[in-house]
Amino acid sequence: MNRWAPAVSMLLVSLISYVDRSTLAILAPTILRETHLNNEQYGYIVLAFSIAYMLANPIWGWILDRAGLRRGMAAAVACWTAASIAHVFASGLWSFGVARAALGFGEGATFPGGLRTVVQSLPLEQRGRGLAVAYSGGSLGAAITPLIVTPIFLWWGWRAPFWFTGLIGVAWLCQ
Repeated sequence: MNRWAPAVSMLLVSLISYVDRSTLAILAPTILRETHLNNEQYGYIVLAFSIAYMLANPIWGWILDRAGLRRGMAAAVACWTAASIAHVFASGLWSFGVARAALGFGEGATFPGGLRTVVQSLPLEQRGRGLAVAYSGGSLGAAITPLIVTPIFLWWGWRAPFWFTGLIGVAWLCQ
């Protein structure tokens, strides 16, 4: 097996995580209008993600240390894939807040997982580049999300992009 394959797999994980987290921001004006949420409530929804993500980083580090990288990352991606799909069914502050917090919790594994992947799979002299590869998916994900989510939204409404984000999580889990 190519020793760079794990770093590339983590590039895909970070790409998916940033597509998932960026989707709400793109759709927010429509979602706020249709669900009658205001900007302050939207701020609390975003805060729920941020707090859960911050708290989850060390928890996922611990889980990855005990369960192993493959099982731990599969659990994390499954968690945030379910959370992403939960946005389809959200209709107010609490349901969006819970879905966002669950997304943040699952995505908290991304950075500890990327670091552990690179340390385990690449020699010392290639780890800097390996980390760059693993984490570059985030920037790529943020850049491509509007290009993907906007047409899906325009064709099928604001819930459809969350089905799409769930689908890409499932695709990574089936790799």
